[in-house]
Amino acid sequence: MVQRYRAAFSLRRALQRQAARRCRAATAASHARAGRGAATVREELGLTREAFEQAASRHLERSRHLAHHLSKALAMHSADAVWTAAARHLVPDARGQRAGPPSPGRWWTFQTLPGRACSHTIAHKWETFRLVGTLAGHLDRYRSPSLSAVATVGDAGGVPRGGSVLAQPRHLQAPTAPRSGSWWEHRGALAVVFAGGPAARAGDLVLPVRLPAGAGAWAHTAHHLTDPGAWHKLDLVRTRAPGQRGGWRYAAHLLVLAPPYVAPPTAARRAAAAQLDRRAGVDVNVSNVTVVSFAAAGTDGRRTVVTLDQGERQRLAAAADRARRQARALDRSRRATNRAQYAWSRAQERRAARRAAAGLRPVTVSLPRGPRRPTAAGVPEQAYRRDACSAAYRHGRARLSVAAAARTRASQARARQVAADLVATHGARAVVEAADVGVWARRWGRGVAAFTPGRLVRALAAEAAAVARLGAAPGLVRAATRPTACSQHCLCGARVPKTLADRVHRCPACGLTGDRDAVAAAVLAFVTVTDPADPGTARVDVPAARQALADCPGLHAVLSESRAAPLGRRRRRPGGWAPASARRRRAARRTAGSVRPTIPDEPPRPHHGPPETTPRASAGHAGRGRDPVHRQDFWPRA
Repeated sequence: MVQRYRAAFSLRRALQRQAARRCRAATAASHARAGRGAATVREELGLTREAFEQAASRHLERSRHLAHHLSKALAMHSADAVWTAAARHLVPDARGQRAGPPSPGRWWTFQTLPGRACSHTIAHKWETFRLVGTLAGHLDRYRSPSLSAVATVGDAGGVPRGGSVLAQPRHLQAPTAPRSGSWWEHRGALAVVFAGGPAARAGDLVLPVRLPAGAGAWAHTAHHLTDPGAWHKLDLVRTRAPGQRGGWRYAAHLLVLAPPYVAPPTAARRAAAAQLDRRAGVDVNVSNVTVVSFAAAGTDGRRTVVTLDQGERQRLAAAADRARRQARALDRSRRATNRAQYAWSRAQERRAARRAAAGLRPVTVSLPRGPRRPTAAGVPEQAYRRDACSAAYRHGRARLSVAAAARTRASQARARQVAADLVATHGARAVVEAADVGVWARRWGRGVAAFTPGRLVRALAAEAAAVARLGAAPGLVRAATRPTACSQHCLCGARVPKTLADRVHRCPACGLTGDRDAVAAAVLAFVTVTDPADPGTARVDVPAARQALADCPGLHAVLSESRAAPLGRRRRRPGGWAPASARRRRAARRTAGSVRPTIPDEPPRPHHGPPETTPRASAGHAGRGRDPVHRQDFWPRA
């Protein structure tokens, strides 16, 4: 398997270098583009899909070693992937943006071997990687002892959660080919088959498949694998796995021509959310997301605040400390194996000078702690990619990569769970400001990285779209900030200017006092967008907002919950102990000046209206999520 990946990487790198040279030539030919046209110049330079496919075919024919591991179809698909990256650089998208110029990739980031789609019009035509066998045959081969001998695929779905459907050994054996020699007649356990290159000597590559064995994942597996006629395309993907032999784990990603799998509880929850006739506004901040919704008549106000609880903050801080220690260990390892590329620190230089002045012999410095040795231009003398790295360094870097991927999956699962709760409470008709989270990341990088508001908004948009397909709701619509200015207006229509440091809304016209984010979300709930594809067509429906302010008796109570400064540590003074006042410090890279730190909420004030209908939703850990339902992942053994 490693040799096949190395051959595919060699071919892909050669094509990427050709694409980079041709793109540079196309960029430099400004006069030719103006005279003969950009499309003509690209065709003359070989910047077309057909030209890249022909180049891949020539590479495969001229290099004898590649033909042992790669087929022509696999080479064509590699050429298509390289051409797609080049086309994104040459041709702007709908927003007028272009991708960066193509460049040769690195071995550690090369993960996917693209496969060719199965033909659904010509029988028995599936080039490159193909999936053979049946799910029923796999169940018969690896049936769990708790299942009866006559249990079918449908009967296995009745196994309660926590049980096992399959009992697959640690080391799977590849199935043997049928007597006829055709894998199309194989009806046993599932396997991935690759015929190899035109000059292959080892025969077909057969990889056994490992499926999820738990009963909780069986319905999802059976939905995608029961009908072989729906199997469309198979890609071979590898991921870093320091504990595995070779440091990689291989998986086959199957594209199925079938509707996505939806669990019965999820379907019931979305059906109930589709019946909600509510309008919601979503105010996104660096450290919290506030959702306020109203019924169709402007009554029954609800409010939900999503933020990081104290336990999650402590876990994030511990993870950051752990990652920092591991990064320092990696840096020490790189310095120790590449001592000639680093200078001594000032302390090490002073120590060497003292020993020389005292007449002592110089001490060999095994770990230089100074900066990288630069050239006259200020760049390192040797590129980092050319450093000699120990096996411990490579394993440590792989562990960091795997841990970061696990944190990303956990964050995605948490965002999907929180989005599902928000849509179930406030409905699928919502409006959010079209803010650029990338700008926030440049200003408040640590806060955005900890809370990930952009990921939560994307998950909320996906869940709202799934619910909107069941009803008449438009889903999550984006509204431009300039025509609405929700954070600078009140529900009565009056403009209330506030700086970024002002976190409490006080309207001098109607007397409404409340949390700034909550009031902004309430105003967003009454924003109408004429064209959902154009956020600039958003306008605030001021009469409807005024009517809700008058008709909703508990609205003041919902919006008036504010935040107060913490008590802090007590300080001693001559008259005795006194509670310390709230210290003013700079929040996470804010540019609007000093603000009070993020603080817990005040105890609820006594009021005569109904209490808040929905509690605060914590963005705590929700466990590891599952991949998108359109894709079925299973693991072949290399």
